[in-house]
Amino acid sequence: MSTVRHTLVIAVLVALTVMMTLVGCEPDRKGTALENQAPIIGIVNTPPDEADFSRNPELNWYATDIDGYISFFRHAVIVDTLLKINGIVVTPEEYIAQAADDMYDWDTLIVDLDHPQSSATINLFADTLDPVNTFISQYFFVQACDDQGAMSEIAFRKYSRNNHYPNTHHRSGDLFINALNANSAANGISVSWDGADSTDWGRTDPPLEFEWRLYGPYATDADVYVNMVQEDCVYDPTSGTYINCRNVFVLDIDAIADTMYVDPGDDRPAIPVAQPIAHSKGPNFANDPNDTWVTETETTIYNVFKGLNLQNTSQYKFVFWVRARDDGYVPDPTPSFSMFNVIEALFERDVAVIDETVYNRNAGRWCPRHMDSVVFMFNDYIHESGYTSFDTMQDLFYTTGQKSYFVENSIAGAPFTVIDALSHKVLILHKDMLMNGISFEPNATVYTVFLGLAQGATSWVFSRNITSQNQAAIIPGTIQNMNATFTSFFGVNQVGVEAFNHYTLSTAAPDFWIRNPIFLEEFIGAYPAHSEYPLVELLYSDSLAGETTSRLDSMYVLWSEFIGRAHKLQGMPMVGVAYKSQIATPLFLYYSRLGESSIYHGKVCAVRAASNDTRTACFLFPPLAMDPEPMQETFQLTLDYLIEKFSSVQGAAKPGYSSDPATLEYRKQLTDEYLYYINNMATDEEKEQLGISIKPFVVH
Repeated sequence: MSTVRHTLVIAVLVALTVMMTLVGCEPDRKGTALENQAPIIGIVNTPPDEADFSRNPELNWYATDIDGYISFFRHAVIVDTLLKINGIVVTPEEYIAQAADDMYDWDTLIVDLDHPQSSATINLFADTLDPVNTFISQYFFVQACDDQGAMSEIAFRKYSRNNHYPNTHHRSGDLFINALNANSAANGISVSWDGADSTDWGRTDPPLEFEWRLYGPYATDADVYVNMVQEDCVYDPTSGTYINCRNVFVLDIDAIADTMYVDPGDDRPAIPVAQPIAHSKGPNFANDPNDTWVTETETTIYNVFKGLNLQNTSQYKFVFWVRARDDGYVPDPTPSFSMFNVIEALFERDVAVIDETVYNRNAGRWCPRHMDSVVFMFNDYIHESGYTSFDTMQDLFYTTGQKSYFVENSIAGAPFTVIDALSHKVLILHKDMLMNGISFEPNATVYTVFLGLAQGATSWVFSRNITSQNQAAIIPGTIQNMNATFTSFFGVNQVGVEAFNHYTLSTAAPDFWIRNPIFLEEFIGAYPAHSEYPLVELLYSDSLAGETTSRLDSMYVLWSEFIGRAHKLQGMPMVGVAYKSQIATPLFLYYSRLGESSIYHGKVCAVRAASNDTRTACFLFPPLAMDPEPMQETFQLTLDYLIEKFSSVQGAAKPGYSSDPATLEYRKQLTDEYLYYINNMATDEEKEQLGISIKPFVVH
């Protein structure tokens, strides 16, 4: 056998011997066995005996075993006043000599090759009533056990600890949409929090635990009480008082009743709700309901209206409360808290009309003469289609933007709020203006409509301009791209807008607006592109003050009227054409008075779409000037199509949602985008207009 091979054999045998020792295999021993010797333990003198701490220290110890190895260490901490035998306080030596083993509440550290366990961060106790000024004296005990079960003596040291309060912060918005579970179209109530303990821990992240609670639901105008306390005071030895204090508001937990009552919104009696309605649950909560401390720093709360069986879309106020406690088990005396609104979306009503038209003589120089004619038109068409009959016009009609009426005491609609968007099955967005189209800014009405769509509503748009651009700068035939979210719901990728007649427009004369026709005025009707739909044309005979005139001239006002010039409209100006996506079905085609010579004639001007579990329709011509009989038929067919989505859900209050993860994710994303704007960018005035303002706390 060569020297190299001989060396390898010896190495293998040594390795096997070591492995047998590690896995507990006993070697074949001969002779008289010696009695097992207990290990010897000692505590390293850093930190020294009777040291003071303001946070849990890392303590060190060592142990030796002359005839084996250390199997585990165990340690315990006992407050000095609790070192009792038979109810009498004793010395640590007497306690070690007389106490039963289970009186220590040991924590065990298993020793292996990778974990010598000769140090640990030890949880010392701090006073919870006056932790800053009070030091708690306590004893640290540690003991070693060897591989044959022999226990060392118990070593001990005396230490003291005080504590500085941690601080708690949390983040939430002003508005949430309730979600039944994670598969809902909304994300539920998402709250996150953190804490600091900078006095004791400096810039190091402290090992904090948290407890949180959710109280509610409260009526939006209900009072929620807080107390005011002073924090971070500095003692002034000259005056013997505390100065430079900071006022901090603390939720008055005692003022929150054990039960509160929610009005379900109908004739049923109010419903009692136990408080809090949700709270944190620690790892041992199932066995100990008082274990409410968790290490998580965020949560999502679902189904906050459980058991209330609300019949109408409702908005209630909730209070979230969270506090940290540090490694001394001392909680923050001023927990973080806030109020926010939560909406339950039920879509219990049929149709809402949101009118963005500005009834102003200077608004685009061409618009309906009077809001009343628009209101009554929608009421008649919707009622005759078999849907909601409205007690008052404000039950149907919602208005946005600045209004300047041509006739005093015109019917004014209610402001359009988030509640309105989530309580109607069909949201009709109407804007009958010449040059200013629908705005897609985050604070615009259309974004609130998008929120309704994301949560399950349907929508129908009437607008000659849906590009949000001013046609004065557009050359006829120019194609404009649409907002991506609008496209995803309504199936319109691009639009072509008639724009100004730049070929005849001249600025040479002061009366150029009147001398030259500035609009092409092409649109005179819409051909059906769908077999169920009728031919819809402008109505050219309408009675106004005993005269026979076109419906365009009787229902609309021209800017020229206010400078004493007359102009008879040949057709409806500024009607666009749509370039649809695959999700859209054409309903109508553009009917131009110029016939085949027009670049718009025969192109799509109205569509309906089905996508992302919702339904929509988009008409690039307004209904006011159209022949009422075919327009009534059009309303019947389109409203039936939109509302059918709800009737197909078997008895459910809410519309059905696809289980497709991509669809749900898209809905959640749109909802979060809207809520992000509300919670982070909207002004108090905008929140007030949207119906989500928060009433301030009441200070005792």
